[in-house]
Amino acid sequence: MKMKEKGSSFSGSIGFVLAAAGSAVGVGNIWRFPYLCAKDGGGLFLLVYLVLVLTFGFVLLTTDVAIGRKTKEKCAQGF
Repeated sequence: MKMKEKGSSFSGSIGFVLAAAGSAVGVGNIWRFPYLCAKDGGGLFLLVYLVLVLTFGFVLLTTDVAIGRKTKEKCAQGF
């Protein structure tokens, strides 16, 4: 009687997300983006973009958690 072999899997969800993003974006674009920002003067854009993403991301995450705790539902059902 043959035993069924277990397929390989990711140990955590962060590994899967990074692998999916890496295959979708491509390594060439990841290496090229900082070069283009430095060459074309996009450092200020990158700084402003990161500040805005972190600011709005934190506010939206906090709002999502607050709605979930208040309604004891998923965010979509909380509205």
